[in-house]
Amino acid sequence: MKKILLIPLLLLIVAFAFGAEYTIGTGTGTQSYVPFYGLYGYSWSKTIYTKTEINAAGLTTAGNIDAIAFYVGNTPVNYEMLDQRVYIRHTTLATYGTASDETGIAYPNNANFTYVFQGNLVYNGSGWFAIIFSNPFYWDNENNIEILCENWDGAWVTGYPSFCYTTASNTCVYKYQDGSFPTVSGTRSSNRPNIQLIKIDSAPNPAVLSWPLNNGFAFLNDKLQWKSGGNYPTGYDVYLDTVDGTTLVSDNQTGTTYTPALEPGTTYYWKVIPYN
Repeated sequence: MKKILLIPLLLLIVAFAFGAEYTIGTGTGTQSYVPFYGLYGYSWSKTIYTKTEINAAGLTTAGNIDAIAFYVGNTPVNYEMLDQRVYIRHTTLATYGTASDETGIAYPNNANFTYVFQGNLVYNGSGWFAIIFSNPFYWDNENNIEILCENWDGAWVTGYPSFCYTTASNTCVYKYQDGSFPTVSGTRSSNRPNIQLIKIDSAPNPAVLSWPLNNGFAFLNDKLQWKSGGNYPTGYDVYLDTVDGTTLVSDNQTGTTYTPALEPGTTYYWKVIPYN
């Protein structure tokens, strides 16, 4: 098969400060139902975190929450879940009851939440997995928060992520099914996923280019691959050409791969610029 030489260029993006992360939960047990369940085509979950817990984590003033992160406890490989949605609202609830309404096990009306994210999520390996909001949530430092996560993928495969949790009595409800999105009541759980509430303060760190290797060869139909260098980028611009790597070939993309059209026996230069 023909080989193509690709030369990654240095990235000149410098972050001046890091985002602030406020962590709730330290448990190491794992579950797969909350926030997103990959074994079924559709699912939803709702979860409560209290003002007391948020303050104890170090977030003690009102302001925007720009992202959240959950701790993946297993090691999924390029596991993509399509059309994942996140909503947040203030609530006075500290736990869920047994009633078939929004104080209990019912599916809540997402129109009463702040829409913060919709997109595809790709899981690789264990550790904190961040979801960067397209629309920040303003927390008032007076109320608890309720997070509604919806999985609209429509299909499933094995290898889905599991999430580390800390026991907090009746703070989660989840429902899953195949065929269509469920809007019926779910099941209560006390296995609440560990979470980071994140405030983003600066530009993202440079992306880490992972394939092809520096001055390495690629094959036809190979994907350019990279990963976040930190500080929560919301997207990437990809540059590729045969001269100096300044030709924009993909802008405002959220994924961390790009499949170029390459000619055999040709040297290419490429770079990835993250933004938030």
